Amino acid sequence: MRFFRLLVASLCLVGLGLSAAPAYAAGTFTLSPPTWTKRAEDRPINFLNRKDCLDGATASFSYKVTGLGTNNGVFEVWSGAGCESKDNRNNTATTTCARVKVGSTAETRIELNFQEMVKAYGQTADVGIDACDTPQGAGKQNRSLYFVIYDQNNFASLATSTPWAFSYDIVAPPPPSNLRADAGDRALSTHFTPPSGETNLLNYHFYCSLKGSAPVNSAGGSSGTAGSDATGTDTAGTGATGGTDAVVGGAGADVATGGAGTDASAGTSGVAGTSSSGGTTSIPETLDPSCTSSILVPGEPPREGAIECGTIGALTSSSGDTEPTLTNETEYAVAVATEDSANNIGVLSGLACGTPRDVTGFYEAYTKAGGQAGGGFCSFAPAHRDALWTGAGLLLTACAFWRRRK
Repeated sequence: MRFFRLLVASLCLVGLGLSAAPAYAAGTFTLSPPTWTKRAEDRPINFLNRKDCLDGATASFSYKVTGLGTNNGVFEVWSGAGCESKDNRNNTATTTCARVKVGSTAETRIELNFQEMVKAYGQTADVGIDACDTPQGAGKQNRSLYFVIYDQNNFASLATSTPWAFSYDIVAPPPPSNLRADAGDRALSTHFTPPSGETNLLNYHFYCSLKGSAPVNSAGGSSGTAGSDATGTDTAGTGATGGTDAVVGGAGADVATGGAGTDASAGTSGVAGTSSSGGTTSIPETLDPSCTSSILVPGEPPREGAIECGTIGALTSSSGDTEPTLTNETEYAVAVATEDSANNIGVLSGLACGTPRDVTGFYEAYTKAGGQAGGGFCSFAPAHRDALWTGAGLLLTACAFWRRRK
């Protein structure tokens, strides 16, 4: 009986021309994976870094929209979380979305700039490269792109793509601190304190240069030009022209000579311009003030001419050796920059200086001098050079003592 009543009610609705379907049938939005320009290809297509942002990397998406009928709606692309909801797009007080671009349902491809994909929530206007310096947090961030077509009258969604998820990190990690360097053979052995609070470090990069005079840092503002004295020019008064003698009668009386002009007042000296202040920069500390370099500048990226002298993994590392490419008995400065998992490389640490030296162990020195020991630690064949007797005697004594203890 209940089924029969429902059937009758349904037939009545059809007869009256009514429908339980929405006013606008939902369309279908099909989206292809993007192709990128101005972006490094050594990471997944949905993981971007600071260089991608500064370079203005662009993603090109192909799409197809079907089933909208006569209401094409408004097509927009949003970045954030939950952007299929009109409240998350339009409520500026609690929005979790930023509008990336306005599109067209008549087209089949749209290009999106990564800078607009990572701008602050609530933004609808283009912000450009400024977005690279206004991150939403340190470390890896997660967002999604929402391709939304909505009714411009009530903002109800007519078609929405499956969100395209992406991750990004546009904050380069800080350098390590307390760097010091000891001698190695054609290398420097470094020790440092890793940066705190960094959870996605990948590598430490070493940069070397010859120890030398410190470079010229970025100049502060130029002094304002001193104002010139506006000295008044003496304007001498011009004397009046003498009177003309009368034609008839007595001699004409001379017209009185004009008075001297009054000196113009001296101008007031201009106020000297005030020197503009140089920018304030947090410079990593160099423990040894005498350690300087004309190429390596703490707090700045490596300059041209710096020697890339090694890389070590960052996991649990607080020390490491440079590559053995330096010259022994030559003073070098070394600095360290940190790389994170997004391949952002930060600025240089403070400097440390050291001198690589030929570090030769006893056995290496013995064999280089002609020693022929072999067949075990205490197997020994006497050398045939007088210079070996002292070292060989010490070695025999050590072997005898070791065997006696056994």
